[in-house]
Amino acid sequence: MAGSGIFSTLDLRVGYHQIKMADADISNIVFRCHLGLFEYLCMPFGLANVPAVFQRTMDKILAELIGRCVFVCFDDIVVYSPLPEAHVQHLSAVFDRLL
Repeated sequence: MAGSGIFSTLDLRVGYHQIKMADADISNIVFRCHLGLFEYLCMPFGLANVPAVFQRTMDKILAELIGRCVFVCFDDIVVYSPLPEAHVQHLSAVFDRLL
């Protein structure tokens, strides 16, 4: 981040819900309500290992950019650049990987 003068922050809204549960784990996370039994197909909030899984996933997705123009902390991403032209390229690279 040293030498950077332009910063953008991205918040991955309900980020955990964007990661599919492993097929073997779906039947282990069941909840019941007046409408019946339901299984999570995506990672829910509140499970002990979800933050670590999410961080590892973000680290894999953005691996080539981390330390060069990106800092990731759970569902928050900071994109930093020294110049506006580079910043547009860095943001584009992040968005390409997230989509």
